[in-house]
Amino acid sequence: MEIKNDAQLAAITEGSDGAAVGCRDYVALLSSERFGGGVVVDGHVLHGAHGGVGEGVVFDHIVGVGSAVGLPHALQDQTRKALADGDIAADGPLGRLVADDHLDARSVLTLAASGDAGALEVTDRVGTVVARVVGVLGSMYDPARVIVCGAVAESIEPVLDAARRILPAELHLPAPEILASTLGAEVVSVGAVATARRAARERAVPRLAEERLTLSA
Repeated sequence: MEIKNDAQLAAITEGSDGAAVGCRDYVALLSSERFGGGVVVDGHVLHGAHGGVGEGVVFDHIVGVGSAVGLPHALQDQTRKALADGDIAADGPLGRLVADDHLDARSVLTLAASGDAGALEVTDRVGTVVARVVGVLGSMYDPARVIVCGAVAESIEPVLDAARRILPAELHLPAPEILASTLGAEVVSVGAVATARRAARERAVPRLAEERLTLSA
């Protein structure tokens, strides 16, 4: 039996069908509900003694990150904080969404993509967090690429723009390329299916062939 966490499954998918095709050193940063990193070094998915490589609990303890909650939550939290700090207008688009209790991550990202100043303030704040997360991963694993995965990835570019500007100052090594996944919310499920198929080919099929040879002997 093969046991992999969600981030490791995302890394498998990105390496076979996504933004890491042809890359031997990368991290698939799963970032929907919580951060988690599927790490590939020299072409091998890292697991660890208990299968826990890449679990996001470490980010609860990183100064400048402070939590492993994913990007949708971070966007909403930083919107409310920017509003409380007076950095975005209460009567602006984001302020009205908060007042009407209609705030969600997609709304923030859509406004940022349209150039709304308040939303860009928020994506800059969240980009700073992403840069710190990628900086930690970059220092630990020295990846060539970090791919932000999950449903939020399709519209996360304003956050990644900010993270790319900040990231070089977070590292003593060359900064990895930060990319948004194009595989959507199914990235983990696709990785699970691919892993199951590979296990069947490598284990079940040879075992069945061996049993048939034994029976025919």
